[in-house]
Amino acid sequence: MKKIILYFAFVATVMACGSKGEEKTVMEAEGLEFDSIVADTLVRLTSEQGAPEAKVHLSLMFATKGDNAKAVNDTLLHSGLVVPDYLSDIDAKGNIKAALDTFLIRFANDYKKNYAPLYQRDREHKASYNIVLNCKAKINSYKDGIINYQVETYNYAGGKDGLRWTLSHNIEAKTARILTLDDVLVPGYEKQLKEKVVEALCDKFDADDLKELGEKGVMYDIEPYPSNNFILKDGAIEFIYVDSEIAAHDKGEIRIEVKEIDDLWK
Repeated sequence: MKKIILYFAFVATVMACGSKGEEKTVMEAEGLEFDSIVADTLVRLTSEQGAPEAKVHLSLMFATKGDNAKAVNDTLLHSGLVVPDYLSDIDAKGNIKAALDTFLIRFANDYKKNYAPLYQRDREHKASYNIVLNCKAKINSYKDGIINYQVETYNYAGGKDGLRWTLSHNIEAKTARILTLDDVLVPGYEKQLKEKVVEALCDKFDADDLKELGEKGVMYDIEPYPSNNFILKDGAIEFIYVDSEIAAHDKGEIRIEVKEIDDLWK
């Protein structure tokens, strides 16, 4: 394990292929080889013993081999993988470790800048100033020529519960661009796809129609829509709605798969 930075109460480590004791993660998809890069941070808000802390653990996948590896990595770095989206502002010139290192430094600086003054005036609620950010990426290929890249995130920033969500990108391997629904479906798909979304939600929650879905707390007083967070598959699209997006928190993340849309593909 190589120690990259040590200053004040901030310790950051950036490692390739996982940390010591972890299984090396190498995956191949669409002619590209991906490997994991792990970055960890511990930031103490003040120098005093027992001060609040921010802990960050990033386990992300980046292309290490393949003709289009650099372009794919550039796309990933500027695609909002991690919140806060510091990575999009970083020009690391293809150096992934440097980009993650810069992310850790900025995260630490902003944590101290934004939270330390509040903590100084509110010592009675120390736990409210603890932060946890865990992000883990995985890749797959469910459709020829397309890499599916998902990041599962857990973020705790005080309060009773943390938040969990999944971000999904579908990357065209030959162009390194992130595909949208408009890229893969024919013009005018919106109405039929919306109907398919409602149908899939009704199947999942055992409802007869949109009205009954609303009575069950799903899409209540919301115009149905296909999420822009999705997974492209052969003959199907899996839509991901994050916690509390279209239903109450107790239903968690909602996933539905829309099939039988052959007439909608380009």
